[in-house]
Amino acid sequence: MAPTYARANSVVAFFDPANEVLLKDEVAKLADGIVDSRVWAYIAERKEFAETTREDQKAHFEKRPDMRTKLLAVSVDKVAAWLDEEVPSDVGAAMLTRHLLRVYESSDIGVAISTAQGLLEHPASRVAKALVRADLYSNWRCAHRALE
Repeated sequence: MAPTYARANSVVAFFDPANEVLLKDEVAKLADGIVDSRVWAYIAERKEFAETTREDQKAHFEKRPDMRTKLLAVSVDKVAAWLDEEVPSDVGAAMLTRHLLRVYESSDIGVAISTAQGLLEHPASRVAKALVRADLYSNWRCAHRALE
């Protein structure tokens, strides 16, 4: 059985036991430096996404100086505690919702919101929490570095 794909350039990571060997083979190829066209397409997409995200952050701060002011109020010694508070908040859920809508190419905002909230409330959802934490930190860092 071949692995399933959400899109042509993204692998669905939730395989049944029969597909576990195929997943391990794909990881072994990457570890050996074997990169197929699907992987190159994914890398190109992620690079473009990163560039767009940086530009979007700059534009967002230009439109919302109040947000930059709020982020500047969080000092370096308080950023870890601030992140701990913000990740499970409505702000964190909104950030994760946007990721879910983009990754799953969905327009069902209700499902995305409830899924994001559920993931952020679940103790084992470390990846979801890390994604939100990274986004929050990136925004904080951009505010403090004056978006140079």
